[in-house]
Amino acid sequence: EAIKRASVIIDCTPKGTGLANKEKYYNKYKDKIKGFMAQGSEFGFGKMYAVGINDSAITKRDKFIHIVSCNTHNMAALIHTLAIEGKKNHMKEGRFLCIRRANDISQAKSFIPSPEVGTHKDEKMGTHHAVDVHKLYETLGIDLNVFSSAMKLNTQYMHSIWFDLKLDY
Repeated sequence: EAIKRASVIIDCTPKGTGLANKEKYYNKYKDKIKGFMAQGSEFGFGKMYAVGINDSAITKRDKFIHIVSCNTHNMAALIHTLAIEGKKNHMKEGRFLCIRRANDISQAKSFIPSPEVGTHKDEKMGTHHAVDVHKLYETLGIDLNVFSSAMKLNTQYMHSIWFDLKLDY
């Protein structure tokens, strides 16, 4: 009922369920609803988007928008601020370490007793954060040389990013 009455759907369901919802529910209504958005780890949901980074790449024809994760937004903002000038990419390579909290103060089940290092699932780019920021900048015709790692800390503090950018100037 709610989907039938909506103009825009913003999917805030837990990690990875936006894509399943797209297949199960949203595709039936894509001609009647202006757009669908899902945030975070929703690879394949739609065109990747980061606020203020690739606004020009989003068109009215893009019905499904994947709003990239907070770490990917942060990496994209660093690259945009320090290495992108108009459509010119001055970054030769970028290396990132995304450090995040293991859980919120209210979440006892995700507690970790010590730092936890993430795995590199992509041989060329490391974690999904670099893959995502690479795909995000592809929407602007920019090919990035990026690599990322991730680590969770046993703290309730949010995120930090260590980075090393090699620029051509």
